[in-house]
Amino acid sequence: MKYLFDSIKNPKYKKYYLKLNINQDNKKQQKLVGRVLLSELLNLPVNELINDKIVNFDKLGRPIIDNNNLFFSISHSHELVVVVVSDEEIGVDLEMIRPFSFNKIKKAFTDNEIDYLKENPSKTLTLWTIKEAVLKLLGVGLMGRPQSVHVDLINFNIATRKNEKFKVNNLLIDKDYICTIVKKKHSN
Repeated sequence: MKYLFDSIKNPKYKKYYLKLNINQDNKKQQKLVGRVLLSELLNLPVNELINDKIVNFDKLGRPIIDNNNLFFSISHSHELVVVVVSDEEIGVDLEMIRPFSFNKIKKAFTDNEIDYLKENPSKTLTLWTIKEAVLKLLGVGLMGRPQSVHVDLINFNIATRKNEKFKVNNLLIDKDYICTIVKKKHSN
């Protein structure tokens, strides 16, 4: 597994923002930085990735690179973008630590998780990133119902969805962000 992360504020991207006329569009900047980082990780021409010339989508809607056996996942939150590449299916989610409305996201959690989070509110974004990373790995995104992902609330190192297990790892990339990577857990 390899990863890169960067800020959309890094001046090295300014030339792309100007060329593509996206100076004021954070979402497009996040997408562009993700593609640049992916090109660096895979040693591919950046212009082909930016222009979607070698990106296609699998049957689940996940982006794939033509003629490449590697899997990747991209996440962004506010100014930061992270890209993870692996030889096995992988999911990543990144969230900036910030105040949020628990009521807006409580539908993502089981009753057991809600009880846990009432006692441990600082774990809410960690739990959220695990669920979203699993759903991204599976190619279903948030439409896959975050509540369907069950997380080990003791160690936060295993998640389960429909009898499938996932190994959870935290990636410490910035003190102001939570980043979670998941891979399918293989039986030993």
